[in-house]
This record gives sequence, structure tokens and C-alpha cells, in this order.
Amino acid sequence: MDTFQEPASYAPPPPPPPPPQRSRAKLWIGLGIGLLVLCLCCAVTAAGLYVARDQIPAVGRLFPTPTPPGMLYTNPGAGLSLWYPQGWVYEETSDSGGYLIFFASSQQVMDNSNATPRNGAVLAIFAKVIYTSDLPSNVNPNSPFDILAYMSDELLGSNKALMEEPRLLTIDSYPAASGIYRTRGTSNSISVVYITVVIHNQEITLFVSICEDVSWPQYRYQLQSMVQSVDFIP
Repeated sequence: MDTFQEPASYAPPPPPPPPPQRSRAKLWIGLGIGLLVLCLCCAVTAAGLYVARDQIPAVGRLFPTPTPPGMLYTNPGAGLSLWYPQGWVYEETSDSGGYLIFFASSQQVMDNSNATPRNGAVLAIFAKVIYTSDLPSNVNPNSPFDILAYMSDELLGSNKALMEEPRLLTIDSYPAASGIYRTRGTSNSISVVYITVVIHNQEITLFVSICEDVSWPQYRYQLQSMVQSVDFIP
């Protein structure tokens, strides 16, 4: 059984030396994760029914041929587009060429910045913020697994437990890796954090999702589908 421990109090380090892109990248990540923390099925049965949809007409009507989620989001400045479910909302901000984009399962979740919602999910996207040149020398800039391990440590520290083995995948044909973690918040509640990193054109696009542990079965498919639907715009 995994043991969760509160992370040790953090003393900010002195300002890093140039180039300024590194400090800006860490600032964006810190701000984004801070907002994520504030914001805050049975799969086997569903899979079995989905497989049986062609053999059982009644089941087939329950599981039609998959179609993309309902709404298309496009941001040429951030260099990406994706599909997101109807009813979800988004907010975006940019500074010095970088973009931070939030998707939330409802406007209430997006607006509730003072407490963790009991039912909801948030996806944050960091675009044009982190580059392979920002990585420390002990991280292989061509290895999605290495970058995922580095990013999960930067974001969650030791306050995490791996739910599933990280997996290698491709997003819009670019190399990527994803990991799913459990972490304990300051209110002693347990959250699931789903992290994906994508390497493309010397840039690392970071996707960070969070929801309550009990809500993960409800939102897992939606969050993973959103990330896997991403197209990068030249």
C-alpha cells in the first residue's frame, strides 16, 4: 500500500542565470499547477460491451461507432487544436510567446478557484513554454520517458504514487509518453494526476489533468481522448 507524505516545505531558490526562457518556463508551470490544485465504469464491463456491440444489436445501439468529442478548439498561436466534450469550458492566457490553456468539465469548476470541487476535472496545456534546451543535462531530450519522469518529479515531487506503468505513445505522429499518478493534497484528499509530454520541433508540450480519485473512472476517457485528439499546427 502506497504511503503518501506531505512534501517538505519549499524554500525558493535564488533566481536562475540566463537564458530567461528557463525561468519563464518554470514560472508558467508553477502558476499552472497552482491553479490546477485549486481547481480541482467499470472499464472492464464497458470494454466487454463494446466488443459485443456487433454481435448483440441492443448493445450495438448503446455503443455506436466512435465520433470525435463535440467541440473543436483551435489556437494557431499555441500551435495546436483538439476536440473537447460538449459542456466543457476553456480559458487561455499567453505571455512572451508561451500559452497556458485550461479546460474544465464545467464553468463552476473553472470559477471555483478557492476550493477543490467534489466532482469535476481540469486539463491544463503548456504550449511553447518548455523546450528541449531547458532540460537538465541528465535528461535525454529525445526520450519521452525521461522527460515524463523529470516533469512528474518537478510537478509532484515525492508526493505521488504511480497508478499505472508509464506508456509510450504518439500524438499526431510525434513521440509522447503518459503517466497516471495519485497524490495527496493539503486537505488530505487524494487526487489523480494524468501527465502527458509530447516532443515536437525541439518543443515539449505538456498536458496535466487532475480530478478527485473517486471521479477518475468518470473522466478518464474524456481526458485521454482530448489529449489523443491533439493536432499540431505548423
